[in-house]
Amino acid sequence: MNRRVIQMLVLLLTVVSFSWATSPILFECARMEDGVRNAEGYTGDKKGPIYPKDVLGITELQIINQGATSLVGIEYLTNLERFFFFGNKANDLTPLQDLTNLRLLDLMTNEVRDISPLRNLKNLTTLELSRNKIQDISPLKNLTLLETLGLSKNQITDIAALKDLVHLEWLSFDENRVVDVSALQNLIGLKWLYFDWNEVQNIGPLERLTHLLELSVGGNRVEDLSVLKNLIHLEYLVLEYNQLRDISALVVDTHWGQELELDLRYNHLDLNPGSKDMDHIQLLESRGVMIWYSPQM
Repeated sequence: MNRRVIQMLVLLLTVVSFSWATSPILFECARMEDGVRNAEGYTGDKKGPIYPKDVLGITELQIINQGATSLVGIEYLTNLERFFFFGNKANDLTPLQDLTNLRLLDLMTNEVRDISPLRNLKNLTTLELSRNKIQDISPLKNLTLLETLGLSKNQITDIAALKDLVHLEWLSFDENRVVDVSALQNLIGLKWLYFDWNEVQNIGPLERLTHLLELSVGGNRVEDLSVLKNLIHLEYLVLEYNQLRDISALVVDTHWGQELELDLRYNHLDLNPGSKDMDHIQLLESRGVMIWYSPQM
């Protein structure tokens, strides 16, 4: 490449950079624009054009329950670290794709289907995507710093992308269509795990999650509770609406006591006086476990 061509390219890049910095930001959604104007760190005028230099001081942005339909314009907030955008109507996350300073992103209750623009936001530690229309979560596999992840009420069937997110402590994927939870087996840092109302039968992969404090798996197809014997730190355990006919695994060890709240309702347990199940329930109660067990199916 000769010297003149290089000079022309440098000039072109300079012009483009100058234009980007001096042209007003064009927002597609007035509610987004209003949110930016009201954000702490905004240095521009209350009315009139907003320029890129006016938004460089914004590190947190809240646009909540505003019915905002577009994120266009947010790409200029390059120092943004926390973005609360729940209760809106956006479906295109492309404007977020280069905001690599983001650490917290809350997109709950929008109309998102495609989360691929999030794949390079590798500094995220908290991500909330519940109540959207997401099926494919494979872009999350790169977000290895995540500690908190919400995926409830979507259309997810495969959670394999989560298998290397070893910093996760809080995870929810209630009300999806997940059958296989083997991707969770190495997430030994999990303390809070919720996947009610899926299609899970085998909870064996949870055996090594010995730091769990809360586990909620109601509304699945669980029959075998033997895996729970290792989860000695549980304080909250929801097993309602499953296929339980035997809870003897819960009384084998005596480590659970008054610190545990246990929901066994809507299974297939025999609550008749003197039955094996009723004897087990009374034994757990005698140890201080708070149990909800009636009614049954």
